[in-house]
Order: sequence, then structure tokens, then C-alpha cells
Amino acid sequence: MSAPHREIYLLSPKQFSPETIAVAFAKTSRSPESFREIASQLNDEKSAQFHEKWVVGYGHASVAEHAVLHLAIENASRLAMEAIESNRLGSYTEKSTRYQKWDADNFYIPAELTTTRCAKNICPLAGCCSRLTQPRLHLCAL
Repeated sequence: MSAPHREIYLLSPKQFSPETIAVAFAKTSRSPESFREIASQLNDEKSAQFHEKWVVGYGHASVAEHAVLHLAIENASRLAMEAIESNRLGSYTEKSTRYQKWDADNFYIPAELTTTRCAKNICPLAGCCSRLTQPRLHLCAL
């Protein structure tokens, strides 16, 4: 199993409006696409509609928090994300474990651990999780 390509990058305020960037971060929770892919599908009009519905209409104010500084970290471990997100000096959105498909390709196992019993159990467990969550994923589109 190869490790996913890790990236840390800014969504440029020169390329995207603050509202579009905020919506890209909001949508990442329920989309398997990268931040860049999500943002490229948005424009100011679509972003304003999303913002009106979810922030104004439903009160999801955390979406608006992303209109400041935007740092995307992808394919980092759950442990790394917990460490980063424990710092409450920022606002965070991560891929939802309820709304995403998680299979063996979504787990990174460091080379020095690939021969351990624990690592050998991850693939079967990931397959089980994928089968259990698949029926409800179609209900989660925003």
C-alpha cells in the first residue's frame, strides 16, 4: 500500500473570494475531493447561495470562520490532526468520518510498521468499515 501524497497549501485569496474559500472548507467535510477540486467548482454566486442557506438559514457559523487564513492539510494521520486541532487559536474542518468512504487506501502505515500484526489488521478492518458505511453515503450530499 503506497502512502497518499501529503500537501499543505494555501487557497489563494487572489484566486478565490473569502466567501468561496469558506464554502470550500465547509464542503470538504462531506466531499472526498481535495480543497482545490472543491474550490475550482465554485464561483461567487454558488458560494453566496451556499452561505445564505447554511450560515444564515441554518446558523452554521463555523463556515464563516474560514474567511480569515486558510491552510489545507491533507492525508495526515488522525493523531496528527488531533494534535493540530487541539490548538483552538484557529477554526478547523476535517473530512467527516461519517460522510466519507474510508477503505484501505485511506490509511497510511509507516514503513517500519508494515510487518506488525496491527498493520496487517488495518486492511480487513477498513474493508469492513467501507461496507458498513456505504449504504448511507448517498444520503449525505449537501
